[in-house]
Amino acid sequence: MKNSDKNLNVGAEQLNLIKQMSAWQKEEKLANYKELNRYVKQGQILFVGSSLAEQFPVNELLNSYDKRYIVYNRGIGGDIICGLL
Repeated sequence: MKNSDKNLNVGAEQLNLIKQMSAWQKEEKLANYKELNRYVKQGQILFVGSSLAEQFPVNELLNSYDKRYIVYNRGIGGDIICGLL
């Protein structure tokens, strides 16, 4: 095996590990959200999406908005529509 082939294999192994870690993190977030969802108030605002939604400063928005509403942020980085459904 050539040295360049070894480098490709290490890169592929690292990429696979990153994908596995990402999948694990997503599953952990989903499990946490399922538990939190047991305590939400009906009729409030649900904020969903991918990493942009996940990182959106919802609390800052609420500080300057009407405090009658609760906004639940359930964004998950890397999520797609079928994951949301």
